[in-house]
Amino acid sequence: MRKQKFLESGDRYFSQGKYREAAIQYSNALQIDSRFARAHYQLGQTYLKLGDGSRAFQELSRSVDLAPDNYRAHIDLANLLVTARNPDGSPNADYMKQARVHLDLLHEKQPEKSGSL
Repeated sequence: MRKQKFLESGDRYFSQGKYREAAIQYSNALQIDSRFARAHYQLGQTYLKLGDGSRAFQELSRSVDLAPDNYRAHIDLANLLVTARNPDGSPNADYMKQARVHLDLLHEKQPEKSGSL
């Protein structure tokens, strides 16, 4: 399958620290199948490495929409939301509430692991 080949190529680039190349390959996989949850997740991880929190948030959100049991994506989203700040540098209360939704879901689905979050 072509989408799988693009994903594997993206994974190789990612493991080599070639994040821009990885992003292209994951995007190619998504051109073939826009509902490919793993490619959305990997692209989100790549954007995190590139320091693009906004795009990472979009891709990770899409990943959990398509694969709600991707708990790693929920953790990553919660971390992004918790660290988001208002223009004045203060914590954003709305983002904190959204982060809580992800953390509550994790606690509900994986109570034995939530103690280490």
